[in-house]
Amino acid sequence: LRDNVTAVKHIIKLEKKSDPAAGATVLSQLPKSRGEIRRTIRRTRGQARWDYVRDNVSRSILYNPYSWLVLKVRNARGFWNPNFIRNQYIRFETLPPLWQTILPPYAIVYFVTVVGLATLGIVLAPNNVPKLLIALYLLYSLCTFILTHFQGRLRVPLFPLFLPYAAFALLSWRNLLQFRSAKFYGALGVAALVLLLVFEQS
Repeated sequence: LRDNVTAVKHIIKLEKKSDPAAGATVLSQLPKSRGEIRRTIRRTRGQARWDYVRDNVSRSILYNPYSWLVLKVRNARGFWNPNFIRNQYIRFETLPPLWQTILPPYAIVYFVTVVGLATLGIVLAPNNVPKLLIALYLLYSLCTFILTHFQGRLRVPLFPLFLPYAAFALLSWRNLLQFRSAKFYGALGVAALVLLLVFEQS
């Protein structure tokens, strides 16, 4: 709720000159601050709490669905940020100075390597039910991040799903090079695009 209300307030601020009346109407219907949201959530229960969240999220999305989607997708691109180790919840600053020097480049190299190989593996692996379920789960997770909010820690449960496909690509590279095909070159293209997004986020 807080993330969506913040998003629509940002959109209204950008559009203030073009249509101030519409923005003012929506702002009058939304919570004034995060503190107001927190207090309202705490004192309401059951259906009343759900109605409060649903109504305000709906107002936030329906004011300008296109601008909302663009802004939320832009925020969700942090999913590909390899420099996750410095996020606040990891408490990176509590580590000894030596580890603060060693871990960031190691974490970035590890993330980039696994994501690049996993992209190749997912595209080239045989099509089966587990592969479909993993793809659907990844899509569901990304859609959830867009609808709600994204933090780096939310992708942690997804990362182990990449490892078998990264291993498949790593162990099969000789066969892949020997039997080059349109699918092989397509997989390289997809992996290149994903890595480009990763580096852009870094």
